[in-house]
Amino acid sequence: MTRRAITTRWAILMTIQLATAGACLCQISIPLIDISSARSPVRISGSVQLRKSITTPIWYTYQKDASVKDVSGKDIVLTVIHVLAYGPDAPGLDGTSVVDRFFSPDDLKAGKDEEMDRGEMTFGAPVTNGKVLDETGANPHPTATAELIFVEFADGSTWGDRKTGNQKLLVRAETLRELKKLGQILDEKGEPGLREELSHIELYQFPAIEELVNVCKNRTDQCLARGLRGMLKEAGQHEAQMKAAYKPTRLSAQR
Repeated sequence: MTRRAITTRWAILMTIQLATAGACLCQISIPLIDISSARSPVRISGSVQLRKSITTPIWYTYQKDASVKDVSGKDIVLTVIHVLAYGPDAPGLDGTSVVDRFFSPDDLKAGKDEEMDRGEMTFGAPVTNGKVLDETGANPHPTATAELIFVEFADGSTWGDRKTGNQKLLVRAETLRELKKLGQILDEKGEPGLREELSHIELYQFPAIEELVNVCKNRTDQCLARGLRGMLKEAGQHEAQMKAAYKPTRLSAQR
C-alpha cells in the first residue's frame, strides 16, 4: 500500500471516529444544590443527569437522581419542590415536583428519606425559522438547584409559600370530590361503569386519579376498583388525623 493510500485511509478512519464521537450519546451528572431556607423541614440532595444525543428526535433528556429527607420531626403529606438546572450546550430545566401523599399510605416519615420523582424532561433540537440552533456555549458552567416551596404535615399544619400551597390543596379537594363521585358509580355500576366514566374525564385535572388509571392500564384484576377504594380510605384516615390534631388547638382557643 502506497504512502498516499495509507494517508487517505487514515483520514477516512479519523473522519468516521470524529463523526461517531460527535453523534454519541453523552451523559453528565450535575450536583444538585439545596437552596431552601435554613429553616426548611426537608433536606434535598443528589444530582441531575443530562443525556445528549443529536442522532434522535430527542436531543436532550434531564432526569433527577435525588432524595428528600424529612428533618422536621413530623410526618409529611405534601411537598412542592422547584428544580432548576442548566447543562452545558443545552436548554435549561425549570420544573416543579409535587408529591401529594394524601391518597396514599406512604407519608414521608419523620427522619426518613425518599427518592425524588425521576420523571424525565426532554427537548428536541432547538429550531428557529426551520434552522437548528447552535447551543454551543449556552451554559458554560452547569448548575442545578432545588428549593422547597411548600410542605403540609400529617397534622394539617403547613410551611412555606401559602399561595402555592392553597393551589395544590385546591387540586386535592377537587380530586377528593371526583373520587367520591367515582366511588358512587363503582357501587352502582361496578368496575365496567367506573371505566366508562373515567373515559369521559379529563384526567390531567386530577393527577392522583390519572396515576391510578396509568397503573391499572390493560389490567383486568379489579385494579381500578381496589385502587379507588384504597385512595378513599387513605384520604379518610388523613382527614381524621388532621381533624384530631386540630381539635385541641381549637378548644384551647375557646377558653
